[in-house]
Amino acid sequence: MNSLLHYHINSKIFSNPKFIFIFRNGIDVVESRIKYMGESFIESCQMYAETVSGHLDIISQTSDNLIVFKEKLISCPQSVFTQIYEFLGIQFCQASVDYVKNVIIHPTRNGQQNKKGYLK
Repeated sequence: MNSLLHYHINSKIFSNPKFIFIFRNGIDVVESRIKYMGESFIESCQMYAETVSGHLDIISQTSDNLIVFKEKLISCPQSVFTQIYEFLGIQFCQASVDYVKNVIIHPTRNGQQNKKGYLK
């Protein structure tokens, strides 16, 4: 199911939905898809381009969205989560920051894969 279809479905289910888009560095995405999914370079690039294009279609049609970059979320979780909680209009929860500081679910090229929680 494409991103635009998800947007339209969620817009009908929820009144005044808010969308948070988390973008990851394209080079890292392509590298991961090649390594972990066995895709070719061209397939990986096309998939990333299609995904980003779908997200940008939604962003251009909505005003209530927030764009977050994964690399900034990892390097500055306090400021990014403050921005997310303010955007959502809910009380800040330090546990989300602590989780990101201590557990990496998907490694990146800049050495963050060595943090506690990453399984080799």
